[in-house]
Amino acid sequence: GVHSQELKKLFGFLEPVGVVDVAVQLKMLSKTFEELRQRVILQQQGTFSGSRDTDNNENEPVVPMSMNALCQTVTSEVPRIYHVLNGIERTADIDAVREALHNSSWLWMGDKFVPSDHAAFASSVNATPYLYTVPPDLACFQILLKTFGVRDAFQSSDYCEVLRRMADEEKITGEGESVGSLCNSKKVDLAVNLVQALSDDVMKL
Repeated sequence: GVHSQELKKLFGFLEPVGVVDVAVQLKMLSKTFEELRQRVILQQQGTFSGSRDTDNNENEPVVPMSMNALCQTVTSEVPRIYHVLNGIERTADIDAVREALHNSSWLWMGDKFVPSDHAAFASSVNATPYLYTVPPDLACFQILLKTFGVRDAFQSSDYCEVLRRMADEEKITGEGESVGSLCNSKKVDLAVNLVQALSDDVMKL
């Protein structure tokens, strides 16, 4: 490593990391996590053979860590990134970070990253894995979450969108076979709960 303060200053190592760079790091963390998560799934299915560690000239394949260890690692790192982004005040910085995070899954739910428009601080229906409620340990980053798209609560349109997505997953082909995952009791319960929530919203009008 570089120990000389003069060299650190020369190379800019003493300068604080820009908020856009932090946002890009968050975006890449999400992408990397998803890639590793897929590797873990393949490993558990017995179809992942691993990759060779060419840097260390070893013949042993690189085997991904367990899903639990992977999630714990991300859970320990994400708050540091959120803490930096939570302190953004300049409009120009906010706009730049919003652009950097646009169309990306950057909000950590404890076991996966989701887009901010799929999360809210409160929900009358547990609609995972389609919609998510912000975990209590992220409540301290309220400024960040609200600034970049997390709402106080879901609306009727969100529930309608979930029902549409569920219907798409269960579409029937001309041969009478489902093109998505088979409908199960949990999905049926969720659909009933969403319809009930929509009915309750109508009654409030």
